[in-house]
Amino acid sequence: MTISTFSFLVLGIACIINTVHGEPFTDGFISIDCGISSAAAYNDSITNIPYVSDDQFINTGVKANISASFFSSSLARQLSTLRSFPGGSRSCYLLNVTQGQKYLVRAIFMYGNYDGRNRASVGNPLRFDLYLDYNLWKIVKLTGAAEVHRPEAIFVASAHTVSVCLIKTGTGIPFISVLELRPLDRNMYPYTNESQSVALTYRYNVMPTTNSSIRFPPDAYDRIWEPVTWHSDWDMISTTCSVRSNWSDYFRPPSAVMQTAATPSTNSSKLHFQFDYVNMDALVNQFYFIFHFSELLPNTKREFNIYLNDQFWYANYSPPHLVAGNVHNTVPSSDGLHYYRWSLDSSGVSPLPPILNALEVYTPMYHTNVPTDSVDVDAITTIMGQYQLKKNWIGDPCAPKGYAWDGLNCSYTSNSTSIETVNLSSSALAGAISDSFGRFTRIKYLDLSYNNLTGKLPKVLGTLSSLEVLNLTGNNLNGSVPDSLLQKSQNGSLILILEGNPNLVCTKGTSCDPTTDIRKAKKIPTLTIVAVCVLLPVVLLLVALYIRLRIKAKGLANNCLRVEMEVDRQSQLLQFENRTFTSQELITITNNFQRVIGKGGSGVVYHGYMEDGTQVAVKKLSQKSSQGTNEFIAEVQHLLRIHHKNLVSMVGYCMEGDYQALIYEYMVQGTLQDHIRGKIHSAIAFDWGKRLQIAIEAAQGLEYLHYGCKPPLVHRDVKTANILLSERLEAKIADFGLSKAIQNYDEASDIMTMTVVGTIGYLDPNYHSTFQLSEKSDVYSFGVVLLELITAEPPILEGMPDAEVHIRERVEERLKTRKIEEIVDSKLENKCDISSIRKAVDLAFRCTSRILQERPSMGNVITDLRESLQLQSISFRGNENLQMGSDEVSQNSAQEMEQLASSCPSAR
Repeated sequence: MTISTFSFLVLGIACIINTVHGEPFTDGFISIDCGISSAAAYNDSITNIPYVSDDQFINTGVKANISASFFSSSLARQLSTLRSFPGGSRSCYLLNVTQGQKYLVRAIFMYGNYDGRNRASVGNPLRFDLYLDYNLWKIVKLTGAAEVHRPEAIFVASAHTVSVCLIKTGTGIPFISVLELRPLDRNMYPYTNESQSVALTYRYNVMPTTNSSIRFPPDAYDRIWEPVTWHSDWDMISTTCSVRSNWSDYFRPPSAVMQTAATPSTNSSKLHFQFDYVNMDALVNQFYFIFHFSELLPNTKREFNIYLNDQFWYANYSPPHLVAGNVHNTVPSSDGLHYYRWSLDSSGVSPLPPILNALEVYTPMYHTNVPTDSVDVDAITTIMGQYQLKKNWIGDPCAPKGYAWDGLNCSYTSNSTSIETVNLSSSALAGAISDSFGRFTRIKYLDLSYNNLTGKLPKVLGTLSSLEVLNLTGNNLNGSVPDSLLQKSQNGSLILILEGNPNLVCTKGTSCDPTTDIRKAKKIPTLTIVAVCVLLPVVLLLVALYIRLRIKAKGLANNCLRVEMEVDRQSQLLQFENRTFTSQELITITNNFQRVIGKGGSGVVYHGYMEDGTQVAVKKLSQKSSQGTNEFIAEVQHLLRIHHKNLVSMVGYCMEGDYQALIYEYMVQGTLQDHIRGKIHSAIAFDWGKRLQIAIEAAQGLEYLHYGCKPPLVHRDVKTANILLSERLEAKIADFGLSKAIQNYDEASDIMTMTVVGTIGYLDPNYHSTFQLSEKSDVYSFGVVLLELITAEPPILEGMPDAEVHIRERVEERLKTRKIEEIVDSKLENKCDISSIRKAVDLAFRCTSRILQERPSMGNVITDLRESLQLQSISFRGNENLQMGSDEVSQNSAQEMEQLASSCPSAR
C-alpha cells in the first residue's frame, strides 16, 4: 500500500502535534532473578529494570545454573540461573502487594539442562503446575531445553500478600527462572476483579518493523508484545507518529506497538486468521479477545465488520486516527468446535480494507478452590512466627485441596476450608504453649509431642469444641491440667495424652500417667506418677522391639496386634494406641461376624464396631484362599508403611495359627463398581464430574505407591471393586495383598515375576506375556477403570455374544460408526461436556496401549484428568458480550449507542 507525498507531509505535522515524551517509572515493580546470590542485584542492560535475588521471597529450593552449552550473547541474563524444588509437593514465593490493587504477574521458565539429565523433550516433557495463590494458573509443559515459557496473569490482590506456587505433579521437578510483578491501573482489564483473574494466552504486535518483542520502557506496564506476521499476503502500514492512549482506555497499548498494522494485499478485502484451542495451551475453552486498532494514515476513514466462525461479532468498526481504539468481549467467548476463525472484512461503506494493529487473548481463571478460614490462617501464621518454625509454609495453608502445608490436614466444603489437624511433633518448639492454638475454628487433632514446651497448659485449649485428640507427650510442662480438659477426657469426648511431662499434675486425685484410665483412676502418690511417666516409655519401647522381632520371625501365634494408624471417620483424624487383642475380640467387634459387606477370592469382609463406636471392616482370610500366609503378611507390611489420603488405612490385624484377619477403616459408600453398575444408587451414576473426581483421587493413590513409597509399590490388582468410597464419596485404593515392591526403581522400571496375578479384564497384556512388571501395569488397569467410568460397562461382558471382546476394543469399534456421545453411559443423560469425555477417552486409550512406552505416568494421568474436569465444570457457562473502546465515542449518536447495547455490544 502506498502513501502519497502529501500524506507524508500531513503525517509529519500530525506527529509533531501528537508526540509527547515521558519516561516511565519502575515504582512498584518486583523483579526476581531466581537462583542468583543475595549480593548479585543488578539493573537489566536493556530495560534498566532492577532485579534482585529470590532469597528473601522463599525458604526452600536449590539454586542452579543452566548448562554452559545454552549460554549465548543473546540470552537474557535472567535465564542463566534458576531455582529448582526437588523436595516437597508445593513450593511458594510470597510477594507483598497492596490489597485492592490490580497487578500483572509473570513467571519465566527455561530448563537449559541445568541438571545434566536432558529431561525436556517432545516425547518426555517437563510438566508441573503453577498456582496463583490457591488457584491453578497454568500447567507448565516444557518440550525443549532452550524453550522459554512465559505464563502471565492479571489479578486483583485480595490481601496484603500473594503467593506464586509450583506444584509437583509427578512428571518433573518444578523450577523457575524469573518472577515479575507489575502494578496496573485499577480500571484496566475491567473483567478482572477479586473474584476473577485472567491468564494470558497471546499478546501480539501485528506486522512490526522488526522481529523483536516490545516491553518496558515502551510499555510502561512491562507487558511483552510478541511480533507476528502470520500471512505472506498481508501488507504493513506504519507511522513514526505517536499513537495516543487516553487514561480512560481500558488497555493502553504502547505507541510502539500501535505504530504498525497489517492490512490485506491489494487483491483482497479481508484479513483472515485462526486460533485452535488445542494449540492455545489454555486451561479452559473460554477466551477474552481484545483487538487493537488505530488508523495510521491521515485523512482516512475505513469501516469493517468482524466475524467469528462466519458469524457477526462486531459491525461497522471505524478505527480512530492516531488514537488507540479496541473491540473486546466482556463475557468470555466459547466455541464447542475448538477453533476460533476470525475474519475482518470491509463493510462496503469505505473502499479501504480492514487493519489490525495488535491483539490480546486471555483465559478466565475460575476460582475453584476455597481459601482457608482467615481466623485459622492468622492462628497458624502467628504460631509459625512465635516459634520461628523452619518449614516450607508459604501460601494458603490448605488450598489448593490436596496440597496442604506439611503437618496440616484440612476439612473442605463447598464454601469453607478449615484446619482440622496440626501435627508439630518433634518440631523443636520451645517455650510456653501459644494461646493461638486455641483460635482454630474446627481443629480435631493437635499433636505437640516431643518438643521442649514448658509452663502451664493454657485454659484456652479447653474451649476448642471440636478437639478430639490432644497429644502433649515428651515435653516439660508443669502445673495442673485445666479442669475443662479433664472433664472432656472423663466424658470421653477428648483423648488426652500427657506422658513424659513429669511436672504436670492432674487435679482431683487423677493421674497424668497414660497407663491409668484417666476416667477411673484413684489417687496415686505424685512420686509414683513421676516414676511411671519416666519408666513407661522405656517399657513400651522394649515391648515394641519384642513385637517387631516376633513379626519378622513370623512367630505371631496367639497374638493379634492393633497397629498405630490414622483412620478417617467422617474426615476426623483419630489415632489408635498400640494394643493386643485376640480373635475373640474380633468376634465381639463383628458381633460374631454377623454382617457381610463384601466377598472376594481371599475371603469375606465383615462390618464391625470398635469399642469407641468407630466403624471398621474386618477381612477374614479364608483357609481355602490361594492368597496364603505370605501374601497376607505382605499386605500387612505394605499397609504398615503406606500413608496417603487416597489409600485405605489399616487399623490392625490378627494371626492365631491359621486364623488370619485384617481390620481397616470402613468405607461407608462401598465400592466404585457397585455405584457405576447401579447396585448402589448415588450421585456418581448421574454426574460425570463426580466420576472424574473419583478417578483423580484413585490416581493420586496410585501415584503415591509408584513415586512416594520407598521402595515403590505396584498394586497389581487395580479395578473398580478395589476402589472404595467414603461417606463423602472420596475414593481410596484398597486390597494390597498382591502388591509388589520394586527395588532399585531409579535404575530399572520393571522386574521379572515368576507368576502373573491380577483380575481378568484389568490385567496388563504386556505383563501377562513377558512377566515383566512395572508401574505401567497399574496404568493399564487404571485405563480400564476409566473406560468403565465412561461407559458403565464391565471389562468383559460375561454371557454375551462378544464376551471375549475387551472393553477397549468395544469402545474403539463403536467409535468407528458412532459419535463419541453415543458410547457414554446413558445415566449421564447428556450432562457431560463432549470435550471432557473426548479427553478422558483419549487418556484411557493411551493408558491401555499395548506399547508400554506410550502409556503415561500416573502424574500425567492426574494432570489430564484435572484438565478434563476443568472442561466439564465450565461447559455450561455462556453468553457473549462485546465491548468497543475508542477515544472517539462522542462521534456515535445516542440512537446508535442504544442499538449497540440492544445487540450485546456496548460502545465506549
